[in-house]
Amino acid sequence: MFEASFFDRHSLINYQLFRAMKTLPQTTISINALSRTTGLSYSQTYTAFQTVLVQLNKIIPDEAVDEANFTQFLKRVTLNQYRFALLKDSLPFEFFDDVFKNPHPDFHRFKENHQTSVSTLSRRITPFRDYLADNGVSLNSTTWAIEGDELHIRLAMFTFFMLAYRGAGWPFSAVQEQQAKTLLAEINQVAPTFLLVPVQPMSKEALVILAIQLMRIKAGHALLRNRRMQLLFSGHDDLPDLIFTQSRFPNLSASELKAEKQFYYFMRMYFMTVTRQPQTLDRQIIEHFDETDNLVNRFVFGLLSHLNDQLQETDRQLIAESQVMIANLYRLSFNEYVLDGRFSQRIDFAQSPYEEADSSQLAAEIQQYLKKIPKSMPESIFADFPEPFISGLYLLVKDNYPELNRDMQMVVNVLIEHDSFAKRDLLNFLDDLGFIRVVPPDAAVKPDLIITSLTKPKRVIPRLGHPFDPATPLITWMPEPTDLDYFNLYRRLKQLQRQHGSSAQL
Repeated sequence: MFEASFFDRHSLINYQLFRAMKTLPQTTISINALSRTTGLSYSQTYTAFQTVLVQLNKIIPDEAVDEANFTQFLKRVTLNQYRFALLKDSLPFEFFDDVFKNPHPDFHRFKENHQTSVSTLSRRITPFRDYLADNGVSLNSTTWAIEGDELHIRLAMFTFFMLAYRGAGWPFSAVQEQQAKTLLAEINQVAPTFLLVPVQPMSKEALVILAIQLMRIKAGHALLRNRRMQLLFSGHDDLPDLIFTQSRFPNLSASELKAEKQFYYFMRMYFMTVTRQPQTLDRQIIEHFDETDNLVNRFVFGLLSHLNDQLQETDRQLIAESQVMIANLYRLSFNEYVLDGRFSQRIDFAQSPYEEADSSQLAAEIQQYLKKIPKSMPESIFADFPEPFISGLYLLVKDNYPELNRDMQMVVNVLIEHDSFAKRDLLNFLDDLGFIRVVPPDAAVKPDLIITSLTKPKRVIPRLGHPFDPATPLITWMPEPTDLDYFNLYRRLKQLQRQHGSSAQL
């Protein structure tokens, strides 16, 4: 969790409590209910609750929030707004926010402004400093400025600002925001070509990465040519210069301008597609890596061939036609290749996918494939990359290989009394969740969970002739479910999945 690098124990408890306050029905919020939901003791919950009220009064200074009226103000403060308020009160967050924004940070001024000592500051920043060091970025022991490979620094900055300012506005000045918007609008006017389609509407991701690039160039930290990145531009030497011209950046050499242009195009392909349908960039990426013999292409299709060889039931043609998965595998593999297997990315702070990938059969098959790549082949470099790479591969392929991932899936029975739109919608919802496998109630498979509309399921289910274990969790489903019902169902399913995964590892 990103916040764990910056919050102290009390802030983590307050954040946990506020999350519970936002998710519980307002009519049922009480110290006892919050204590049960969070697992905190009554006294811990009461103390944290009083602190949250004080913080809400700071966030909404024009109101007097107290125990009697706080529920009416909960809707006015989002979880991200509250989280950001906690971050702004965090010494390590303020430090890294300052260090990333200022090429020449004044450590002594910072120490005096925050009335802290060198030893205290050094101790408080250790978690995130160690994380950066693991990803190729360090702090100068004298000046406390960030150091390392420029490409790694920019990605670390992007990860930090996107996660820290999630739902909390723009990280930089209004002038920098307007400059980024103006330049992106100019880029959007260029005719679409390889890796270049208009970003409309302008996304925060696109603006932040452009602002970081401009900030680093202005600070005198232009990029050098990245040899491995040239694989992306083979056959595309004539890409438009966009904004990277001598007139706009007179202090950059021709080679630096080219490196900055290539970085911008690289970042256009860097982000994974999250939609089901392939986008223009997905098709371009597939075509590019397919048209020549290269280590990225050989690695990706070697992996898919290995996984396909383990299948007995799945239609392999459907896998071959999964353009989003293939394009994302190309993205991940190429990103890892360019950055030598270690770089800062937002998924580093999503713990549950890594835990899942650590123990699944599918992840074991991915590891097996990596081990069998001949050392004489260039693509054997992928076998040397650290554990997060395996987790990334696992996350990209798991939805297309459920047959190899059944040990990570929960078996669910759906017992709805009549076929209806509600039943159809529920089944479609469950089908979209990669960690759920719906099986018929009469199948010879013990379910991990039963979702039912029956009014007395423990009595009725055995009479229907279905095997039933009284210890199996039951979720009652309403005949006319709302969006909140689906949200609560998803939360409950994820909770049960974590319990299921923990028991599977014992």
